[in-house]
Amino acid sequence: MPLIASIFGYALIAEQAKTLLPADAIGHGGADEAAVVMAVAPHQAKPHSFAAPRLTGTQVETVALLRAYGGTLARRYGEVTHNGATGDATPATAELGRQILDGAAHRLAQIIEVLLREADEAKDAQASGQQKEQNSDVEMDSEA
Repeated sequence: MPLIASIFGYALIAEQAKTLLPADAIGHGGADEAAVVMAVAPHQAKPHSFAAPRLTGTQVETVALLRAYGGTLARRYGEVTHNGATGDATPATAELGRQILDGAAHRLAQIIEVLLREADEAKDAQASGQQKEQNSDVEMDSEA
């Protein structure tokens, strides 16, 4: 029986970043993203350009309230920030990126282990149910 599952990869990265970085460092162009780039493609990272967000001041309180509860306000980056960043990239390091990716990979492995274990359990339960059905059919045939 084929097994199909999906997961949003960035959620694994974000989960790890939240344990390693301050909240204001996480976001578009933030330390979470910059650290991962530094770890996997250091030649693509531009640490001299890392900066904190320069917010436009548009709906700041609304954005803060929504972000505090895991939400977001659908706006173009240029309407929210002058430099395109919503997270502060300055704390990013390649070592943090490696830690984030290692933690994300470990978590993904845990998820896969659970997925496979439960798939095996479901398969075994289905096979057991079919065996009971066959045994019941045999008993009914012998009674007849």
